[in-house]
Amino acid sequence: AGYEVVACADGQEAIAAARDRGVHLALLDGVMPNIGGLECCRMLKAMHQEHFLPVILFAAQGDPASRVEGLKNGADDFVPKPFDDAELLARVENMIRIKRMHDAVQGAKSRLEALAGRDETAALFTEPYIRSRLHQEYRRSERYQDPLSFVLLHPHGMGDILFEHGEDVANAVFSELAARTAKQIRET
Repeated sequence: AGYEVVACADGQEAIAAARDRGVHLALLDGVMPNIGGLECCRMLKAMHQEHFLPVILFAAQGDPASRVEGLKNGADDFVPKPFDDAELLARVENMIRIKRMHDAVQGAKSRLEALAGRDETAALFTEPYIRSRLHQEYRRSERYQDPLSFVLLHPHGMGDILFEHGEDVANAVFSELAARTAKQIRET
């Protein structure tokens, strides 16, 4: 079906492959030498807490207890044994689709977190960010008995500039003011 498959003889090899080869999905049998499928699943999930590694377990068809235990150990899906090739492929494709969506959401989240503190149009920090930082710096100043200075600039006439020339010009004026101010003070 176009997937590169890494076959492993036991749970230890599966864990090593997931760690060293950038595996995107794990198919585990419940019964494997050395480290069983449930323990291997738990270990893989613990290793991949910061990103999503889908795990599909093979389970005996009439064994709900194994499926429940698998879910408790982090399995994302089950394939009953004996399995149908078409069903297995459909479940693999589904898990890969979910992983791609998860990875896209994580990437968007990282980009948003990087942007959250800045208004990119004016190239200035946002008010919520400034309030949060001021609160942190105030606490730090109190704790270490360091002096703290805070200057709030509110240039007169900005409303007129915004009204007469529009948002783009007002943002440019704010950006220039910020750049000139930053040149005159220490970065910290």
